[in-house]
Amino acid sequence: ISNPLPHRVRKMRKGTRSCTECRRRKTRCVYPPGDPVCVLCKSRDGRCIEQGYEDVGISESKSSVPRKQPANEKASQGRNGTSADQPPKFSGDAETSDVLVSERANYAPIVSLLLLDRDQRMYPPFLLPLEDKSAYVCSTIRSMLPGYDTIMSVLTKNGSWWDSFRSKAYAISEAPSQTIEAFCKRTYTSSNPADIGALAVAFARSLNKHRYLYTLVDDLVISDINYTATIEGLECLILLAKSYTDCGQPKRAWLVWRKGASATQLMGLCCGKNYSRTELRLWCAIYHGDRFCSMLLGLPYVLNDNHYQSVLTAAGMGQGFYFVLRCAIICGRIIDRNMTAGKPSFAKAMELDEELSSIASTQPEDWWSVPESMDHFQLQGLELSDFRELLLQQFYFFWVKLYLHLPFLVESTASSPHYFSRMACIESAKQILRRYRLLRCKNKSGSCLFECKTTDFACFTAAVVLLISTFHCSAVGRSSSVDEDLELVATTDRLLLGEEVQNECKVAAQCRKVLQTLSLNDPITADESREVIIPFFGAVIRK
Repeated sequence: ISNPLPHRVRKMRKGTRSCTECRRRKTRCVYPPGDPVCVLCKSRDGRCIEQGYEDVGISESKSSVPRKQPANEKASQGRNGTSADQPPKFSGDAETSDVLVSERANYAPIVSLLLLDRDQRMYPPFLLPLEDKSAYVCSTIRSMLPGYDTIMSVLTKNGSWWDSFRSKAYAISEAPSQTIEAFCKRTYTSSNPADIGALAVAFARSLNKHRYLYTLVDDLVISDINYTATIEGLECLILLAKSYTDCGQPKRAWLVWRKGASATQLMGLCCGKNYSRTELRLWCAIYHGDRFCSMLLGLPYVLNDNHYQSVLTAAGMGQGFYFVLRCAIICGRIIDRNMTAGKPSFAKAMELDEELSSIASTQPEDWWSVPESMDHFQLQGLELSDFRELLLQQFYFFWVKLYLHLPFLVESTASSPHYFSRMACIESAKQILRRYRLLRCKNKSGSCLFECKTTDFACFTAAVVLLISTFHCSAVGRSSSVDEDLELVATTDRLLLGEEVQNECKVAAQCRKVLQTLSLNDPITADESREVIIPFFGAVIRK
């Protein structure tokens, strides 16, 4: 008897049913009920090839044929009658082993993932070549959008947020004058998934609904590093993260910002001294967004200042750009303090407060003065859009200062060294609500200067600070202007009520409920001690 050929498949014992890949990996081959493909092969999107002489895809022939067919007969059947859903039948005879060696390679579990010319339909989109996948992503997103005229009409009618977004993000391009109509014309006919994704996000943002488009773009575009690690991909990412923030989903925005930070690091963006203004704007937009969401949610940030000193000290940008950037740097140091175990250091807080004062001194005194209402808006030489950005920059400054002194708000008597922090926290809350009143003031067309549900929540926390300082502290530590404080809180409550009634905003409804509880307006529980849990803020025990 001659020795068996090296290519002959060893026969398995009777009753054994195991595919070649599971045997190679020395794992158990598990078949779901009624499924001819084992669990592990399905998870790898590979072909499940049985070790024996039978075709695993033909279960009926296994039960009807009591004996196995000759190997050479099976090989000829495999060459002549292979279907698209079934792998060819292999044998180990010398007559067919060399002939089928290429077919063996093509249907190997690993190689089969790379050969897509046999049947494209059997592979998921993430295994397609980049060009085919891009076409698939574009067609999928386009199928969820209406026609061009409808999109243009919606963006033109409800696109008042666009100018604010472009200037607030410090990104998108070196041509800040691009209108939303020009953006629509450019992206609608584009074959770049990032452009189509940005158009879908802008459409949903303008309608203030269809938020499933956010998830679709997040899954198909932002989650693919091939698209994200480009200038257009980062533009789409920034728009998506800002839209998540505006619609009151800071957790999703935080996740998107982290994806953007990873993309900039893989691109090597701003890692040295050679970078363009566009790259600097894109990087800073992600840097600012990550710091804002991280401090709001009480989570760590992702971009370390020590790794980007050349960017943080770069020259050639406007004064407002550096004002916000320096505030974001302080924001990161406050996050470091909050993430450290133990009580916060008052000395460190005073050091950061001095740095904030230094930042404030870079702006002239008249820059900080704002009108009581939009009816008295008479700032000469200042456009309405510029005034909005001025308010947002001041808002960010006082918000950072409020979080800096927030740990020292309660139980600070006049003789306590923490009394300074307490008063600074209260004053910052007042300044925030004054600017919020202007940002939310509606004009004749019914639109306001700035609309963002996450900003609404940030202003709600400022109102909570004023209520705590008024009703839930000792008389010695109360604010000297209680009436003014309560008027600011009442104005905030009215603005939140309008948002709740007109837009059915659940965030505004929950914020108003907490404000009413802390204002002691609830007669049933007015005399009871009650713990009020405020997300991303803490617990307030009303006594």
